This record gives sequence, structure tokens and C-alpha cells, in this order.
Amino acid sequence: MKNYYWGAFLVTALVLIILLALNLLPDYQLFGHKMRRVDMLSELRYDKPVAALSEDTVKLEEIVEKKEIITDYVDTCEAGVTCIVDYSDSTHRGMSHFYAVLDSVADLDRPVRIAVFGDSFIEGDIFTADLREMLQQHYGGKGVGYVNITSNVANFRPTVIHKFEGWQSHSVIDSICDRAMLGLNSTYYKPRTPQAFVSLEGTSRYATGVAEAEVSQLYFMSDSSRFTLSCSVNGAEAEPVTVSGSGLRTARVSGGIKSVKWIVNDSVPAVFWGVTMESRHGVVVDNMSLRGSAGFNFLSIPEARLRQFAAARAYDLIILQYGLNVASENRTSYSGYKKSMEQVIAKLKSCFPTASFLLMSVGDRMMKDDDGNLVTMPGIINLVNYQEAIAADSGIAFWNLFSAFKSLGGIKAFAEAQPPMANLDYTHINFRGGKKLAAELVKALMNGKENFDKANGRAAD
Repeated sequence: MKNYYWGAFLVTALVLIILLALNLLPDYQLFGHKMRRVDMLSELRYDKPVAALSEDTVKLEEIVEKKEIITDYVDTCEAGVTCIVDYSDSTHRGMSHFYAVLDSVADLDRPVRIAVFGDSFIEGDIFTADLREMLQQHYGGKGVGYVNITSNVANFRPTVIHKFEGWQSHSVIDSICDRAMLGLNSTYYKPRTPQAFVSLEGTSRYATGVAEAEVSQLYFMSDSSRFTLSCSVNGAEAEPVTVSGSGLRTARVSGGIKSVKWIVNDSVPAVFWGVTMESRHGVVVDNMSLRGSAGFNFLSIPEARLRQFAAARAYDLIILQYGLNVASENRTSYSGYKKSMEQVIAKLKSCFPTASFLLMSVGDRMMKDDDGNLVTMPGIINLVNYQEAIAADSGIAFWNLFSAFKSLGGIKAFAEAQPPMANLDYTHINFRGGKKLAAELVKALMNGKENFDKANGRAAD
């Protein structure tokens, strides 16, 4: 019998030599795409120091329009805080309104409402779960807030037990979507079967303030002038709820609500958007994540629809968190993105005429360079500067999540922590990481409010 061991050894050695030699090849492109250098020994090398800025980094002053900053207060930034930069203009659409209503939270006949619109970075209530709990602990409030009728991550979300059946789901990012039907979170839902239902149940498995609520509302639209829903609270027998009117409508129940189930009884042409568990007072935080979104989805929502939601669910602070689906490795210019986002913000400011607006930058994201070292994606740094320019040119507030992230060690430290606070894609955080970053935003909000209170002669909380 022939001995093939030497042949196998020689083939293996030849392959290893070829792979090691590939590291010596110069940079090259294939079909317009830059190919990364192959380095078999990358995991054995020490990480090289990485410069804070690369040669192609765009500086903020190069892209922001020069304009006077007008606020009701002067910011003093405490040490250890990544402070909010308020670029308010004469329309005062920065943080002033939000800080003012927080001062009056105990006297309002409604809750202070915050909407956090974003992408998969906050999916499943990551980040917003802890933002909600921290603010509710300070200012009061209950409930998880607004929830879409259906969700692909219902089993992943720990802040509410969300069940549904009998629905046809549509989103602005779907290939087939009637944009005239889109609701606040760029989705809509139609009953597909008789007795379609959606239910929410409070839970304390992650946060304490969402175990129960005082109010539940269902948001929908129907061509029928009158039809009947049923609602079961805390597992009791469902009772009929008759609704009438046109345009955006709400059905509402109140009391001590630990669970609520809404059932569509009639086979009528109707479009549904969302359901809530919330409080009458305090703070309510709505997680409005949309996987794959760059933020442009608001341009597809009918303006009249947004105005209807603004009347039915007036927000005091709208936070915009986008960027993961925009950034690319070495992209220098985001001028097209800037133009589109400024259109988005202008539309939202028009439709929500009293709300404060805060634009959050993209977070930290890493990639491997040609030598196999993990480095901050250069395109991220450029995008952060463009996002601050968007806020400045739109006359709203800006919070640099990227800087706050880096002050805690960045995505690499989060991903390699024990237990981990981020995924090994070096892009997405988990709930532990979300809690850390939410605490940084709360510190920034409290710092800004303290400055506002001092300027207006109000006692700090």
C-alpha cells in the first residue's frame, strides 16, 4: 500500500506558504471593491495604536452652516458628562420645551411623552427600557408605552409580554406597501381573520415600572362610521367598545391594568397601528425602532397622518437615533444623507409643532483594517460630524452617542466585557450595554435641565 502522508504534508505546507505570502500582496480592488489583506497571523499580533482622526475625516466646521445659536440658557458641562449641544434657533425647537414640562410634571393632567425613533440599535427596547426606567424613577410614570400591533422581536423584548394573532403586517421597507396607510412608526396592520387580537401584559422581569399601567389605548382608522371592538382587562370577560368617527381614532380603557387584550369583532375595512400601556401622569417613553431604517421613512408617511398622531399623542421630546444603516467603511461625504435628514426633521417639526427634538449620533462601530487590527470605522467618524451638522442646520439639539460610547471604552470594550455588553459584530449593543449608554444620556438630560432651571430661576430637582 502506498504511503500518502508525505503528499498530504506537502500539499498542506504549500497551502500555508501561499496564504502567508498573500499578506505581502499590495492593496488591490476586485470589481470596484477593495479586498482586504489576508493575514494568517493577525490574531497573534499586538494591536497597533490608531490615530483618532484619519486624513480623510471631515471636520464639523467644514459642513455646518454658520448661524447664531439661540437658547434660553447657557450650558455648563459637568466633568464626566457627554453634554447635549443645543443648536436652537429663533423657533426654540431644542430642549427648552422638554425641560419646562419636566418642571411641571406633577401638575400636568397628562404624562410627559418621549418618542425614541431609531433602527435595530434599539430594537426590542434595548437602551429605551433603561432610559424609561431611570426617568420614571425620577419623575414617576408607569407602563411600556406604545407598541406596534405585531412584532418580529416580541419574544426577545423583556419589558412586555406581547401576543397577537390574525394580522397582516406591512412596513415602509416592504416591497409591497400602501404608503397612504402608514402610521407613526412607518407600519400598518390589517385584520386577516375574524377575532384578530393584540394583547399586552406587564412584566417585571427586566424593569419594575412596566409591570402595570393605568391606561391602554388602541390607535386605528376605519372607513366604517361605526363598529365594535372588544377589550379584556386583567383576564376578565371581554366587554364591547363601540367607536365612531373618521380619520385616526383611539379606543381607550383605564384602571389598574396588568394585562389588556383588544379584539376586532367586526369584519370592516380597518387599519390598525399600535396599542399602549401607560400612565396618566409622570413620564412615558415609546420605543419606535424600525430595523433597516436610515431615518428617511418619515418622508413616506402622509403629513396629515403625522399631524393626527401629534394631536392624539403629543410628544414633548422626539429623539432620533439613526446611522447604522448609513455608515460605510471609508465614506467621506454624507451630503445626500444630510439633505434628506434635514427634510425629515423639517417635516417632523412642522407636524409636531411643540415638541423638542434631539438628534443622537451613531454609536461606535469597529472593523478590521488591512493588518487585521480592530479599528473604529473611519466612515463612522465622518457620519458623526455630518449628524451634528444636521442638528445645527436644523436648529435642534444634538447628543454625541459616539463620544459617550468612547468614554466608556467603546464597542470593543463592551463586546469583550464579562458578561458581554455588545455583540461580537462590534456594532450592536445588548441590554447590558443599553443600560450603560442610557445612563449617559440621562446624565446629559439632567445636566441640561439643571442649566435650564438656573437660567430661569427655578429650583433644581
